[in-house]
Amino acid sequence: MWIRKKISVNKLLYWNEKEKHDYLAVPQNNSDYQEILKDIKEKGMINPLQVTKEGDHYRVWEGNTRLSMMRSGDLDLKEVDCIILPNSNIETRKKSRRENYQAGLPGTIKNKDDNN
Repeated sequence: MWIRKKISVNKLLYWNEKEKHDYLAVPQNNSDYQEILKDIKEKGMINPLQVTKEGDHYRVWEGNTRLSMMRSGDLDLKEVDCIILPNSNIETRKKSRRENYQAGLPGTIKNKDDNN
């Protein structure tokens, strides 16, 4: 069972803190980044971030690009709508997230120069 809740941006952690630079390094002139940003500014954030609870913080599983937009100041949001997922089966989520990122699937913006 999941819970929907507004959460402070300051309480959110990237899905993998060691790789957060990959999200922060996406150039703001990247066309995918700009398209997502434009849609959110026009329509609002339609899909909530998907997170799991970790102590006093929340790990973002879906929505790391949007989190980067909020932290960079491109989106002026202090709180964001989130779905809190159960903590069960976290290893499967980590593996799936890593595979999606490496494959460059939707929701995982990569720099054009990445060859991985």
